[in-house]
Amino acid sequence: MATPRPIRPSGLLVLSFGLPTNPSRFRVSVWRRLRRAGARAIHKALFALPDTPLNRLRALDLAHDVESWGGTAWLFVGEPLARRRVTRAAVRRRGVRRRTRPSTSLARRGGG
Repeated sequence: MATPRPIRPSGLLVLSFGLPTNPSRFRVSVWRRLRRAGARAIHKALFALPDTPLNRLRALDLAHDVESWGGTAWLFVGEPLARRRVTRAAVRRRGVRRRTRPSTSLARRGGG
């Protein structure tokens, strides 16, 4: 009998949720369940985890619980644009620059 191959995630599941501040046990429950599933925090209530059938089931179950506790939950499926972390130096080497403040000519005209 052949051994089953491990499922390789093809993308990401991103869960965004909001819960009332009290009682805090609901938020703690969500955070613990996400951590057990291997999720990584992107922001306070925004988590990403590998897109596998088991994680989809976990995320849908979690979203259902969040809504039953009076909160809101959004679940997104996507692919990362970059497989590795992109640093500012790497972006500059590629010739793409991000403007952090308006140019002085636009600021003088009031358009910036």
